[in-house]
Amino acid sequence: PSRTFSMVWRIAQRTRCCSRGLDFTSRSRLSWQLAVAICVVLALKLAYDRHQDLDVRSDEMEKPEEGIALRIVECRHPNDIEDLLDLAERVHTVLNALRIPYFLTYRSLAGALLTRNPFPWDGVLQFGMVRKENLYGRYSLAQLRRAFSLHFISVGYDPYAGAFLLQKGKSQAVCYEYSDFYHTGLLHRTGWESYCKFLTYRMQHSISPVHIDYPLNSVEFGHLNLSAPHEAQQLLNQFYTDGGVNFMKQSKVCNLPSS
Repeated sequence: PSRTFSMVWRIAQRTRCCSRGLDFTSRSRLSWQLAVAICVVLALKLAYDRHQDLDVRSDEMEKPEEGIALRIVECRHPNDIEDLLDLAERVHTVLNALRIPYFLTYRSLAGALLTRNPFPWDGVLQFGMVRKENLYGRYSLAQLRRAFSLHFISVGYDPYAGAFLLQKGKSQAVCYEYSDFYHTGLLHRTGWESYCKFLTYRMQHSISPVHIDYPLNSVEFGHLNLSAPHEAQQLLNQFYTDGGVNFMKQSKVCNLPSS
């Protein structure tokens, strides 16, 4: 950010020098054009920021022999994976009881397709839900909290990410909201983040209704069968430029066998 503002400051200083000798009207017009240009530059800079998941951020390291950037992963204990699957089963049970359709997304979807399990370094489940009045739009946050509390799951809401945050013990899950608030047929992530990074989210994180035409597909996820979008691999290719292959390379650190 400091480099961006430094560049904007230099542009403003040069424009000020060029405006000397101009009349008031010309200087005013130049100032407005400069202001618009700066706003466009900052908006594009913000919009093209890479998407960050709701997870503990990890550093990255470069592996020269492979020429790719991999996260420094922390392999989880098998008991932690079992706890994560237990949370997935409880979430599945609650949402089915409330008749709220859901689907796996992001890393959880990649894990289901590539390994039929959560990735051994991933500690957060990721689900998606479509916000409609005839689905979970009829439930208040208090009602959802009561329903999940019966299964010992705490519920929070992050308005920036537009997501419900679920937790049981050390296990966590994120349920992202999707809505067709542009009335274009495409489903977009809700929350302030999708507005702040509108270009990235509209190009990379929007979902066609074809992918979540109910009833959804069922995929193996550990000992569970959970809902997944149609043409899920195509959706992964949209989310991640490598289609999730890099996740498998990270998982090799934990000696995870592929399916």
